Amino acid sequence: MIQRIAAPLCALLLAPQAPAAQESVVDSLAYAEKRGEILALGELPEEYAIYLEAGEELAREGMHAEAHDLLTDLFAGLLDEPDDTAGYEDEFTAPAHDMPALTDVPDDIAAGTPDIEPADPLEWQLSAALSYDVFDDNYLVSTTGDTFGIDTALALDEIDDQPLNGNARVELAWNTGVRAVETISPYVYLSNTRGRLGVETDGSFVRDWVTYELAVEGEKKLGEDYGDSSDLARADARLEISSRPLEKIMSALLPVEFEGEYYRTQRSQYTSFAGVTASPTLELESKDFRKRAAFSGEIEYLRYHAAFDEDTEIRYGPRVVADLWANAFDAGIDLSYNWERYPRRHDPRLRRGLDGVLRFSIRPVGWLEGRIDASGLLERECYLDDSVDGYTHVTLLDSSEYTVTPFEYYSDTTLVSSYTLDGYGGEATAALEFFLPLGFSIIPSMYCEQRRYPRKSSAGDSVYYYLPLSISESYMACEPEAGIGFEQGPVQAGVAIAYRMEDIIHETYLEDSRSYKPSAEIQWSILTNLTIDATGEYEHRILESGLRENNISAYLSVSARF
Repeated sequence: MIQRIAAPLCALLLAPQAPAAQESVVDSLAYAEKRGEILALGELPEEYAIYLEAGEELAREGMHAEAHDLLTDLFAGLLDEPDDTAGYEDEFTAPAHDMPALTDVPDDIAAGTPDIEPADPLEWQLSAALSYDVFDDNYLVSTTGDTFGIDTALALDEIDDQPLNGNARVELAWNTGVRAVETISPYVYLSNTRGRLGVETDGSFVRDWVTYELAVEGEKKLGEDYGDSSDLARADARLEISSRPLEKIMSALLPVEFEGEYYRTQRSQYTSFAGVTASPTLELESKDFRKRAAFSGEIEYLRYHAAFDEDTEIRYGPRVVADLWANAFDAGIDLSYNWERYPRRHDPRLRRGLDGVLRFSIRPVGWLEGRIDASGLLERECYLDDSVDGYTHVTLLDSSEYTVTPFEYYSDTTLVSSYTLDGYGGEATAALEFFLPLGFSIIPSMYCEQRRYPRKSSAGDSVYYYLPLSISESYMACEPEAGIGFEQGPVQAGVAIAYRMEDIIHETYLEDSRSYKPSAEIQWSILTNLTIDATGEYEHRILESGLRENNISAYLSVSARF
């Protein structure tokens, strides 16, 4: 699925590369005031109107710092000060400025010929990366010493057999200056396991009432033992009709997305499909960008290849999203309820789920910030009466006749019953960040997760011959973590250690375990357009049975723009 582009490429190219502000509310307040100053000037030359629109797109996506810096740089000639970054009295108060009259604007600016160096319409982006992954899955080794074939079945051999992987990507971003085809970005990606060639583009029509994004890609798998059956072609497209250009408090949106993947050969995990999703939305946003709410309904249809036609899915349901930014805190909530129907499947035919996400961040003083992220779900799978050619999705036996008799005796049994399987659970992360001198910070956090899937062993007068059924395994997990962060100039880094406890409630398929997980990461902007990222994680896992795992993941990348 295509990720929505945050703003026109001109905004991304022209926005100064300033460090992100530590408080999003400061960003939104500063941006709202800067935007007000510019609107007070009256009608703008066409060149400046485009820049203001780009800043508003960035702000809609929550990128208030980038939007503020963009307007500060590009509108310096229209405002009194060329750079107002020194105008902040403190980190929670936006500065106040006197508004220049339009008659005070230099002649060349008022005439529509701003003295601003145009952005380079072409930008190259180069990146190269190395990754190292070793998964010590000794619990998949059978009593005979043979490794279980799940990795081969799911085409994961490249992870086990090739722990060291490398890739490189070259992309050209071309800002055409034409709204109908605003950007064109062809790219090439090559690794030791696959090669990709693709192009992305976007644009708008009818004064930005209609926008679109389009991406096509082809992929060639390298060195496969099963005949390159995973070669594929994919396409994604997104079309949105929106009333946002009216700049009203209430906007109506109709985004429609199309996606599809075609594989040379069909098999598990590599199945051709095509789908369409529509999400009519009503969005409300305050003029200062500090409050936002959206109400939408989503309808999705996914059609799979005939070889896996039973996965064909229809999904629909409502969704509510709300965000609030205030002087010392920000919060957001996302609630959705979905019906999922599988018209060609026999187990199950219907799934229903309620999902909710909550985030909250507060910074009562400059040296302390608290964050809470939580989510929860309720789900139900519905199994309906059905029998095809004498085969049923589950074998049920009449309880009055149930004995420990070999299964063959009941091979012709066709008793089937409608029943439901339920599940619920949630997860939450609470963290504190203490800001210290010299750019250091201490970050203790706690992550907890729980899933409950009650088992069903009978339906009406019938009992299950096999083990009781449930959606999944019930479990509870807790993971405290302590970390140290550093952010100073072009360097951002952090180290942490976590201890994870997993308690499996029913212990049918899984078992309890304890894990130690040290990790580290660093991002270093060596030059303005050259960045190095590195991450590493080690996990030592001890299972209740006594088996141990040692998993290692490391990643190093270098990216450059010019």
